[in-house]
Amino acid sequence: MNERFQYSREFYERDKNYLDHLEQKEGDPSWFRDYYTAVLEHSTPASRILDCGCGTGITTAHLHEDRPLIEGVDFSETYVARARRRGGYFRRMDLTALEFPDATFDVVCSADAVEHVPALERALAEMDRVLKPGGVFVLQTPNLWCNLVSVNYARTPRNIMKKPARLLRDCIRTRLRTVEEYELDVVAGDRDACNLMSPIWLRRHFRGQGYRLLSFTTYSAFFEPRGLVRMALGCLKRVPFVKDLGGRIVMAAAKRDGIMSKS
Repeated sequence: MNERFQYSREFYERDKNYLDHLEQKEGDPSWFRDYYTAVLEHSTPASRILDCGCGTGITTAHLHEDRPLIEGVDFSETYVARARRRGGYFRRMDLTALEFPDATFDVVCSADAVEHVPALERALAEMDRVLKPGGVFVLQTPNLWCNLVSVNYARTPRNIMKKPARLLRDCIRTRLRTVEEYELDVVAGDRDACNLMSPIWLRRHFRGQGYRLLSFTTYSAFFEPRGLVRMALGCLKRVPFVKDLGGRIVMAAAKRDGIMSKS
């Protein structure tokens, strides 16, 4: 694998600029508005919650104010050390080998992490394993497969024009694809991304694993939409194909009773 796309602990332990970027982004609650709403809506103060890929712990700490039984895990010792300044509910752990018994948590959530995990299907299977039957999985991830504006890639005509074609291709043959495979120049905070997260692939994956989708959108806004903006977003979310062109995916899915993941 090209070194530029290699998912390594070294990147997260040494890249201070990326760490600062995360601190700045996660410090803005509006960035995770819909994600927070989904986690709180599908849990109670008595719910056990696991935040996977918690980074520096800002999102976990925010949820901890209302959900005291939340725990955060991340594979970077540097990030977990930073997170522990916010509380003692953080552990260093690899998402592909979670150190929890089966069916431990009422809610498993993850924000802007899954796009960085090469063995993604194995990580999702682990998250499913520790989620109780009837529990809820809440996920936020940038729509790297296709978004209306080229915020995740260099703004070249090639990148902008080919994104709808990629999404159409996913309708025909859905599979998990990588950034390296398409030789994309991912920019800004996603420059270490590994997977081209696709809304079509995510829906089909979770349904295939026995989940019932509670909510799914690629038009998660950074603000509370009102008036005409709210109406426009409401329309975009309902139009076939167009509904998958937004820049950020926020999903909530319920695990059916008695259904465990396929390894």
